[in-house]
Amino acid sequence: MIFDFTHAKTSQNWYPLNDTVMGGVSSSSVKYTEGDGMRFSGFVSTENNGGFCMIKSPGVNIDCEAKSHIVCYLKGDGKQYQIRIKSNPQQPYSYVLNFKTSGNWERLAFPLEKFEAQFRGRVLDMPNFNAPTITEVAILIGNKKNEKFQLDIKWMGIE
Repeated sequence: MIFDFTHAKTSQNWYPLNDTVMGGVSSSSVKYTEGDGMRFSGFVSTENNGGFCMIKSPGVNIDCEAKSHIVCYLKGDGKQYQIRIKSNPQQPYSYVLNFKTSGNWERLAFPLEKFEAQFRGRVLDMPNFNAPTITEVAILIGNKKNEKFQLDIKWMGIE
C-alpha cells in the first residue's frame, strides 16, 4: 500500500492545485472524511479559460521494479478523472491515464504501461511510462464543462 487514507494524517499531506494558477476560478478541497478516507471535492469552472481541479501527493519515492499496476479503492460520482504520475519531480510533463467512476465503491487497477506522457492535455511523442520509480501522484478532473464533483479514496497501492 502506498497511501492509506483511512488515517487523517495521510490525507492532510495531499494538497489541491487548481486552474487558479492560470487565472481560472475552479475550486476544490481535500480532506479526511471519517469512514470514506480522503475526499476530493469542489467545482470545476471553465470561466477565465479554466477548467480543472487537481490534488497532488507530497514528495514520494515509489519503487516500480517488478510492479505493473497502481491500484485504488475509491468511490466516485460517475464522472471521468485522471490519475497522473511523474518519474522525476523536475519533469514538466506527467504520465496520464483517464478513468471513469461508477458511483459505487470499487477497486480499480491502472496498468503502468498504459500511462501516456502528456503536457497541458497534449499527448507527447514519447514512450509510455517505463521508469523504476514514481515521484509524484496526482488526481485531476477536467472534463471541459462546469460541474461539481466528489471523489472518495480509501487507499492507493502498487502491485
